[in-house]
Amino acid sequence: MKLNKISNKKTIGSKVFNNFVLIILLMSIGFIFSLYERKITSENYDEFTNINIKLSKLSLEFSNSWGYFNMFVKTKDNENIQKYTDSNNKIENLSIDIEPYINKDENSSIYLRNLNNMFDYYKIESDQLMSKIMNSEKLDQKSYDKLTEIKTLYNYITKHSESLLVTYLDYSNLKYSTSVQKYKNTEIKIYTSLIFIILISFIYTMLVSRDLNNTIGRLKTYAELLTDAKWEIPDLKDQKYDELNSLAKAFDKMKHSIRKFIEEINEKIEIENNYHEEKLKSTQKDKLIKETQLSALQSQMDPHFLFNTLNTISRMAMFEDANQTVKLIEATSKILRYNLDCKDKMVKLKEEMYMIKAYVIIQETRFQDQMSFMFDIEQNLDSVKVPPMLIQPIVENAIVHGLKEMDNGGIINITINKKNNFIYITIKDNGIGMDDEKINALFSEVKSKSTGLGVFNVKKRLELYFNRNDLIEIHSQIGEGTQVIISIPIEESEDIVEAFNS
Repeated sequence: MKLNKISNKKTIGSKVFNNFVLIILLMSIGFIFSLYERKITSENYDEFTNINIKLSKLSLEFSNSWGYFNMFVKTKDNENIQKYTDSNNKIENLSIDIEPYINKDENSSIYLRNLNNMFDYYKIESDQLMSKIMNSEKLDQKSYDKLTEIKTLYNYITKHSESLLVTYLDYSNLKYSTSVQKYKNTEIKIYTSLIFIILISFIYTMLVSRDLNNTIGRLKTYAELLTDAKWEIPDLKDQKYDELNSLAKAFDKMKHSIRKFIEEINEKIEIENNYHEEKLKSTQKDKLIKETQLSALQSQMDPHFLFNTLNTISRMAMFEDANQTVKLIEATSKILRYNLDCKDKMVKLKEEMYMIKAYVIIQETRFQDQMSFMFDIEQNLDSVKVPPMLIQPIVENAIVHGLKEMDNGGIINITINKKNNFIYITIKDNGIGMDDEKINALFSEVKSKSTGLGVFNVKKRLELYFNRNDLIEIHSQIGEGTQVIISIPIEESEDIVEAFNS
């Protein structure tokens, strides 16, 4: 009994489908009927236009017939007889063609009958006069009188032809206007019906939506009670629609099943806790290993850098006053302090740039007019976190391998901007450049005096910080300088800061 009860319920899908099919069917019927009315109107227009054209041709042929007849009377040329006969045949054919349509209008049919009678009489009289003229050398008084009579008859025919044309034109205009108005009325009825159907569909949709909202609202309320572990809520009643009824039954089944699952979940909690403890120990171990690797890589930078810096300071102390030496010592102090304070942790981009500018002071003093440094840093990036000592090794590499052999005019551009959640640090020089083999050597673990330590160090630290090997690129050609682009993913940088600080 219960299965029969459920199977007899209406489904939302079937009701919506039936409603949709009904709307489409009614709209199709209205559209077809509208097309039919439009077709009838178009056919009427074509018919009226065609008949009016033929009436105009009929009037023209009457004129041609009289013209050829009159020319024969004047010239007695047999060629005009043939043209006269052809014109009369055309008049007869046109009369036959238009007669079924002209007879639809009583007034037009009267004009057409009179016109046909006058034309029959006109042909008889014209033919007789033409025979008489052909058999005589000149016209007598009786022939002239007959010619005048025929001309008068032609004038009556012309007037009747014009009257027929005007009368049928009025009739066709009236019929066509009536047909157009009928088509417009039909369209209005169709549109009115469609609006009514749409309104009924809207009301029906609102009723279905109300039932859905009521059932879903109860499900929401019961679900909130279940989240508070209130298992005493009653089962949902049978619903009006099959889908909603199935949903209610599934919800009740879920409610009863949750209790059973709770005990199984509690048993697994302890296993999960043990697993997470082991995972935490493993993570901490990985962190320690990574910090050790970073410290080892970072410490490789200090002796190499301090050697060049102290040599510069000693040379300047020999040739300059104390003020310049103090300036160099302050710049060196900033670098040493930064190198000691920021080791093994992420730093703000602002702090990294303070250190780079101190480094630039030393290099500008060292090389003077041989090279210059330019900065282009996008605003609002000061607080972005980056690995320390990231830019200095690249700048030093540009000096040593790109510009050192230039006597003057060397330029190093340092550009920093943000795009698509990445910070792009670009160090570009106009030095001697390098080939692909040397670029590959910069990324190699084989550290030699010719390739330098800096680029590989930066690449390795980026890999350790971000677990990615695509964050540094080098573009260079012999004689066209070198460009190094470092990409810092902002979101991953923030996560790393939290991990290092945890």
